[in-house]
Amino acid sequence: GLQDISPSREQFLFKAENYDNFIDSPIQIGCHETDGFNYRGKSHELAFYGEAAPHKRNLKEDIKTIVEHIGDYMGDIPYEKYVFITHLVQGLYGGLEHKNSTALQFCSRGFIKDKEYLNWLCLVSHEYFHTWNVKRIRPKGFGPFDYKNQFDSSMLWLAEGLTSFMDELFVYQCGLASTEEYLEMQTKNLNRYFSTLGRRFHSLETSGFNAWDVLYKQNENSFNSSVSYYLKGGISFFLLNILLVKNDSSIKDFIQKLWGWYKANPAEGMVKEDIYKIIKDLGGDTALQSFEEFIETTIELPLSSYLEDMGLSIEWESENELGFGFTYEVKNSRVFVTRVPIDSSAHKFGINVSDEVIAINGLRVDEKSIKDLLSNLKANTLYDFTLSRLGKLHCIKAMGENLPKKIKSIKVIDKKKVDQFLR
Repeated sequence: GLQDISPSREQFLFKAENYDNFIDSPIQIGCHETDGFNYRGKSHELAFYGEAAPHKRNLKEDIKTIVEHIGDYMGDIPYEKYVFITHLVQGLYGGLEHKNSTALQFCSRGFIKDKEYLNWLCLVSHEYFHTWNVKRIRPKGFGPFDYKNQFDSSMLWLAEGLTSFMDELFVYQCGLASTEEYLEMQTKNLNRYFSTLGRRFHSLETSGFNAWDVLYKQNENSFNSSVSYYLKGGISFFLLNILLVKNDSSIKDFIQKLWGWYKANPAEGMVKEDIYKIIKDLGGDTALQSFEEFIETTIELPLSSYLEDMGLSIEWESENELGFGFTYEVKNSRVFVTRVPIDSSAHKFGINVSDEVIAINGLRVDEKSIKDLLSNLKANTLYDFTLSRLGKLHCIKAMGENLPKKIKSIKVIDKKKVDQFLR
């Protein structure tokens, strides 16, 4: 992303205006597959490292579609050149935003299936939108940085929550996802939210403030004690958009106000009160009061009623599944508990994370047998678990209980309304 000032191609020289821009520009040397396109007279370079499994996707055209849509949506292009660096490696997923570039990681087999490819498009959309939201529009403390001291990260709900809502919306708006696919993504988001019990204990503000000690230092109890500001933040802005549209405004108006604030104050970061003022101006006291609750409290988000306002309805699974609630992984045919929700049967009866499940009802378990057993439980029946915990055998009796229902799908009730809220 740095400015190329090389006098010839035998020598490579790049210029940075200052130290901040220098360390904000990832540098990679090697044999990359490169391509690119122009948009509004500005160069957009693509560099891929690693080989993707054979696929029929047109990556350049789809990236270009996303760039053009977001650029037109924002109105201003705040860079002279933009670089997408992508690492294609089996099993990887993620990205990091920079002022005029992004470094992406994606699974080398991820372009084959439609749903996985949608994840790729949303990743591109997410990191590219950060060009505006975070690298320019930003909470106070997110730049210019004091590199010697930790800063207050409690407004990550703006930095990552808003971006997490917009990345999927942009992909839908520019025609790379259908309405059905967009609502499938929201179904997945809501099921993840409902399965995160930490939403009862951590507000979005607290989640952001504790990011470096909680989100980036995960342990077996993290999902019981905290909530992701990406996930709940994105859902909160989904609901804010509904509130704004009902008040003859929209999330686009909100973002344009943020962008206008930045252009008037490019050297400053925003504080929470700046955001709240914009929301009140656009949505009135009702929208502000509701959004404050989303950010500052742990009250349950009012999803069903808001979706109804949008012309949608939630269809729940018809029956509760019977189970113990724990999740597990198999290593060399041995079964180990990986998660125990705090309101699950497993938690009540004393099954712990890292326990090895050796036998159930005296029968040795492996990957196949535990799947069969857990999918054929009988109600009101005690099961004898033989567990190995820290090298010592334990025998525990546990009874299966009804697991929380999951959302099966989100249905369109009024297509005109839906289009109004997602335009």
